[in-house]
Amino acid sequence: MARAPDSWRDTSGDGDGVMAALSAAVGEVKGSDPLAPVTVVAPSAYAALAARRSLGGTPGPEGRGGIANVNFTTVDKLVRQLGVPVLGARGLRLAPGPVDLEAVRTGALSSRGWLAELVGHPRGLRALREAVTELRRCPAPTVAAMGRRLGRIGDLARLLDGVRIHLHERGFADTVDLAEAAATAASRTPGTLIPLGAVLCFDLGATAPSEGVVLDLVRARTGAGPVVAGPAAPTLTEVRIGADPDDEVAAAVRAVVASVDAGGASWRQAIFHPPGPSYPRALHQALESAGVAANGPETRRLDRSVAGSTLLGLFELAASDWGRHEVMAWLSTGPVVTGPEHRPVPTSHWDSLSSQAGVVRGAPQWRERLGNLAARSPGLAAEADALAEFVEHLVAATVVPGGSWATHAMWAVGLLDRYLHPDHASWPAHEVAAAEQVRGVVLALGELDAVSDRTDHGAFARAVRTVLEETGLDTSELPDGGFGDGVFVAPFGRARGLRFDGAVLVGMADALVPGGVGEDALLPEDVRRLDISGGLRTRLARLGELHDDVLAAVGAGTTRRVASYPRVDPRTGRAQVPSRWIAPLTGAATRWRSIESFAAGIASADPPLSVRELELHDMVRWAGQGRDPALSPVARSAGRLGTGITAARDRMGAGFTRFDGNVGAGVVSPFVADAPMSATRLEAYAKCPRRFLYDRVLQVSKRTLPEELWQMEPAQRGTLVHAVLEAYLLERLAGAPRSLPRLLAVAETQFDAAEGRGLVGKALLWRMDKAAIRRDLVRFHDEEGDLEPLAAELEFGTGVEGAEPPVAVTLASGLEVRFKGKADRVDRAPSGELVVSDYKTGRQRVLADLKKDPVAGGRLLQLPIYALAARARFGGETVRARYWLLSEKRVAPCYSLTITHDVQARFVEVLALIADGVEAGAFPGAPTETNGDRQFDACRSCDFDALCPVTRDRQWARKRAAPELGPVLALMHAEVPDDLAGAVVDTFGDDLEVGG
Repeated sequence: MARAPDSWRDTSGDGDGVMAALSAAVGEVKGSDPLAPVTVVAPSAYAALAARRSLGGTPGPEGRGGIANVNFTTVDKLVRQLGVPVLGARGLRLAPGPVDLEAVRTGALSSRGWLAELVGHPRGLRALREAVTELRRCPAPTVAAMGRRLGRIGDLARLLDGVRIHLHERGFADTVDLAEAAATAASRTPGTLIPLGAVLCFDLGATAPSEGVVLDLVRARTGAGPVVAGPAAPTLTEVRIGADPDDEVAAAVRAVVASVDAGGASWRQAIFHPPGPSYPRALHQALESAGVAANGPETRRLDRSVAGSTLLGLFELAASDWGRHEVMAWLSTGPVVTGPEHRPVPTSHWDSLSSQAGVVRGAPQWRERLGNLAARSPGLAAEADALAEFVEHLVAATVVPGGSWATHAMWAVGLLDRYLHPDHASWPAHEVAAAEQVRGVVLALGELDAVSDRTDHGAFARAVRTVLEETGLDTSELPDGGFGDGVFVAPFGRARGLRFDGAVLVGMADALVPGGVGEDALLPEDVRRLDISGGLRTRLARLGELHDDVLAAVGAGTTRRVASYPRVDPRTGRAQVPSRWIAPLTGAATRWRSIESFAAGIASADPPLSVRELELHDMVRWAGQGRDPALSPVARSAGRLGTGITAARDRMGAGFTRFDGNVGAGVVSPFVADAPMSATRLEAYAKCPRRFLYDRVLQVSKRTLPEELWQMEPAQRGTLVHAVLEAYLLERLAGAPRSLPRLLAVAETQFDAAEGRGLVGKALLWRMDKAAIRRDLVRFHDEEGDLEPLAAELEFGTGVEGAEPPVAVTLASGLEVRFKGKADRVDRAPSGELVVSDYKTGRQRVLADLKKDPVAGGRLLQLPIYALAARARFGGETVRARYWLLSEKRVAPCYSLTITHDVQARFVEVLALIADGVEAGAFPGAPTETNGDRQFDACRSCDFDALCPVTRDRQWARKRAAPELGPVLALMHAEVPDDLAGAVVDTFGDDLEVGG
C-alpha cells in the first residue's frame, strides 16, 4: 500500500507525540476550513474511538477543544461503506458468516473426495473455511492459476470459484466481491468519495492486498492526506520473570492495582497477551477477583453462556440414547424450568431419584424403572412420576424436524423458550443479554435456506455450535464493560493506535512469542510462496506481523512498559527462555527482576488481589511478630480459618482431639434409645470406629451411579441370592418338596426383577453372573440335605406384624441391650438340634477370624444373636448357628458355632467393650481386623477411604498412646479364652448330611 511522503511520526520515545501528530495532520488537511470533511482510517475500532476521544479533547489553535466533521473508521468499514451500495445495485448482499460457511460446506460436499470427508467434522469445516478466507485475499489471476493445478491447492481454488458462483446464484456476495465493488466505487463514482474528504491513515500496519488497493484508490481520488505512523519502538522499563503463567498474571494485575492505588486511572492501563485463550481467561479472572473492571475484545463466547450451553446440550441429547448421566449433566448446565409456570426443576433430587431407580439409558427405561421405584417406594411415587413425565415430554420435544433451516431454527428457539426462562431479577445481566443474542443468532440461521435446500440435525447442530463458538457476547447494551471502562486487556495486535500510561506484556516466552508457526495442512508453505501478491502470508510474513504487533504493544505504553515471561511451562514442565524479541527492546535503564512466589507475594507489601490475599497477608504479618496465627484477628473473625489452623496442628500432635475422632464422652450412645438395634451397628464400630461414626452416626453413604456399574456389586448380588432363597424356602414351608428346577425358576424371576431395578451392570458380565449364581444354587440344593425348614427370614425386634420380640442381652453393668434382625433360615436337623443359617456370598476371607474368636473381636456378632432368637421362637437347649457360604469362590463351606455358656460370656464381654468405646466418644480411623504393618490395608476397600487423611497410619502411631483411646485399645487387644479357640468349625459337621 502506497504511503504519502509527508508521514507524521512520533520520535519522542514516550508515545505522547502520536496523538499530537494526528491532531496536527487533521489540522493541516482542514486548513482554514474547520468544517472540511476528513476521514481517519484507524487499525481497529478501539483505535478509532480512542483517536476520536483524544482529538475531541485536544485544544485547537484558538484554545478551544473539539473537532468537527472528522469521521474515524477502519479499513474494513471503509470497504463496506463503499462496496455495499454497489453490490446492492447488482442485486447482491454480503453473505453473513453462517451463510458463507454453509456455502463452503455445500460446495465441499458436492465436490466429493477429500473435501467432502473433511467437512464431516466441525474442526475440518472450520479449517476449510479459514483456507478459503485466505485464498480470498489473493488477486483473481493468482486464484485462477492455482485452479489449473492438480492436487489439493487446485481443489481449494476450484472450491472457491464454486462457492462464489453458488453465492451469486442465491443473491449473495463474498469479501472478494465486496473489495471489487469498493474498488469500482472508488475509481468510477467519484461522487461517493466526496463525503469522505481527505483520507488520513493512522498506524494501520499490514492490510490485505485487496483492501490496500481500495485504500490507495480512495486516497488518490480524495487527495491523499498524511500517513500518521505509530511511535518508534521504545525500550522496556522492566522485564519480570515469573515461576509460571499464574504468577505472571498475578504480578501483572498487582502492577495495575498498584498504579490505581497510586492515583492512576484504570482506563490508562493495559495488559497485552499472546494469541490464544489461556492468558485472557486467566487475566479476566484475576481482575474480577481483584474487583478491577476490564474491557477489550470479548473473551466470552455465546457457546459458554447459559443459553448457549443449554441449547447445545439439548442437541446432544436429541442425538443420544438418553443416558441418565447425559440427561442429568444437561439439567445441571443451567436453571432449566418445566411447565407453564416455569418452575425450576429439582436437578439434585432428580439425579438421586433416577440413580435410585437404576436408570441407565434408553427413553423407555425412564418410565419403566421410575415406575418400578414408585411401586417399591410409595413415598417417592409422585416425584418419580413427575420425573418420568418430564423426560417423556423432553424426548418428544427434541424430536428433530425435517426440512429447512428455518424450520430447524424455529424448533431450536422453541426449545430454549420452553426450558429456559431468563429472569432479570436473578440472572446476571450478561447472561440475560446472552440469552437474547443466542436466540437471534439461531433464528438468523434460517437465512441458510437461501444457499441450501434442506438440512439435517447433524448439519444444523454443527452450524449452531460453530456460530456460537465464534460469536462473542455483545456488551454494548450492558451498563459496563465498554472501551475505557477499566483495564484494557487484548492481544498484542490490538495495541496499534492506542496509548496508555502503562502497558504490561505477558507470555513473552520464546515458546509462545514468536512460538512455532506450524505448517498449514491445507495451504502449505510451498503454495504460499507462489503468491507474490502477499495475500497468502508465508511463515516469515506471519512472524513479521507478530513482531510488529509486539512492538506496537510496547509502544502503547507512554510511561511504563513491562514485559514478563514464565520460567516453566506448567503443561510440559519444560524450562522457558525469554522471547528473542525482548533483548532488542531493553536498555541500560531496563530493570530485570524475578516475580515473587505466591507465598512471598503474600508476605510482601504488594497490593492484595482479593480479600483472601489480604487476610493471608495480615496473618503472615501477625505470625512474623511471634504470635499465634490461630489467635489473629482474621482467624477469629473468620471462624473456619481459625478452625482449619487448629485442625492442622491437632492432627500433627500426639493428643487425640476432636479432629481425630474424639467427639467427647456421652455424645454418641452405643445403643439406639428405646429401640432394638441390629448387630451390624456394633460390628461397624468393632471393624473401624471412624467407619461407625460416618456410617451409623452421621449417616454418610457411598452413592453408586448405575451407568458406572460394570458388574453387579457384591452387596447387591448377596441381596439377590437371599431373595431367591427366601422365595424358594417360603414355598417349601408352604408344603412344596425340594426341587432344583423350581429353585432355578425362582431365580429367573428374581433375575428379571434385578434387571428392572438397574442393578446388574453390563449385559455380558451380567450373563456371567447369572451363570455363576445358577451354579451356586445347584450346590446349595445339594448341600441342603435333609434339614427340616422351620422359618425363612425369621424376623425379630422390628415391630412389624408377625415379628418375634427383640433378643435381650444383659451386660455385666446390668444394662439390657435389645437386638433386632432377620435370620435367613432356621432348620431342625435329624438329631433334633436347631440350626440357624446366615447366607454369605463371595469369598468371605474375614470369616476365618472366627476360628480364633467366636465373635472375631466384635466384628461378627450375628451368630449368637440369631441363635438366641431361634431358641426363643422354637425352644431347645442346643442351637447351632452358622454362616453358610454359597459362592464357588468361598474359602470354606461354612463356619459353624454351637452356642455355649462360654460363647455367650465372650459375646457379652465384647458388647461391653464396644459400648465403652462408643460411650467414650472415641472414633479413631484405625481398622481392627489386622494389626501391624497391614493394619490399614482394609482401608482400600472401605467406602470412606477418601474421607480419611492419607497419613492416617502415621497419625495412629502418634496418638495411640492417648488415654482417651483406652477403650478402643481394650477392644483391639482383648484376650480370647483358650477354650474358645476352635469353637467355630469350617465344615457342615457329620450330623448334618450333605445331599439326599
